Amino acid sequence: MIPGIQNIAILTGWTWSEREISLRSAWEVEHVLLGAGYMVTTFDIPVDLTRFIQRYKEFHFAFVLIHGKLWEDGKIPALLELLKLPFQWSPSESHAVSLNKIWAKAIIAQAGWNTARYQTLHFYKHSWLEILEMIEQNGWFPCVIKKPKEWSTIGVYIMRNLEDFEGYKQELEYIQWPVMYEEYLEWREFTASVLERSNNGEVQALPVIEIIPPDGWYFDFENKYNGMTKEVCPVDIDRELRNKIEALALLAHKTLWAQWYSRTDIIVVNNEPIFLELNTIPWFTNKSLYPQSASCAGMTFLNLLEELMCVWKERYRSLWF
Repeated sequence: MIPGIQNIAILTGWTWSEREISLRSAWEVEHVLLGAGYMVTTFDIPVDLTRFIQRYKEFHFAFVLIHGKLWEDGKIPALLELLKLPFQWSPSESHAVSLNKIWAKAIIAQAGWNTARYQTLHFYKHSWLEILEMIEQNGWFPCVIKKPKEWSTIGVYIMRNLEDFEGYKQELEYIQWPVMYEEYLEWREFTASVLERSNNGEVQALPVIEIIPPDGWYFDFENKYNGMTKEVCPVDIDRELRNKIEALALLAHKTLWAQWYSRTDIIVVNNEPIFLELNTIPWFTNKSLYPQSASCAGMTFLNLLEELMCVWKERYRSLWF
């Protein structure tokens, strides 16, 4: 147990598409912390938000396990910064930038790293015929359309041909914010985690994981949970490619102002890594990608949770006090 950190709040829930994942992550973190002797109180947000604000001074630390837009875009971190309650996330600015796929990609591209060719399009109040014309003007099929403020491959439309478009066309008409039109690339997909260590201040790349979805499919929301996708760690790639992937993850972590920890999704095309997105709050069940990567580095789930608390205690207290 970490001296000075005894009473811990877990914030979970919300009502959006990733509620179930948030609750699952919270249950596992609570179970491990209780087993280690910590006092833990879980708050289901937004139902318990008022109760949490009334009680926040009781807690030494908060694990925030709310995924998806509206809260993962920086609102909860901003609240905790105002309350001066330490938490394991990056600062609020990093969440706001990283959740927006368009902003994050533009910043990474400006830093000189590879991204897939993309354009920003606005479909709202356009007919599906007008949308089809926009897609044609920007490169036609195959392509990927992404909503800018979603996680977990929600709001991602992979369209290899006109038949795929037919299945999505009515939904596309009602997207009220700009979307990202991206060229479709044949790829291998990897994810690379970063952890800032408390003992020496090192920003460390954890072992890379390769994600191999079922043949003919991609790593969509369903394939993350149906047991059909292989997650290989340690990955069987040459050292040069591994170094490139780790370097991109470290650069994304730094460039998008992440702190403590992050996970960057990367595709590899012709042996070159290409940035997809940075996750400032990866899923946190003990079988999720980030904890898997930490496990490959020799850390238990409890080790990882306590490392995140130690990083705050040793290095970032000045952010709040």
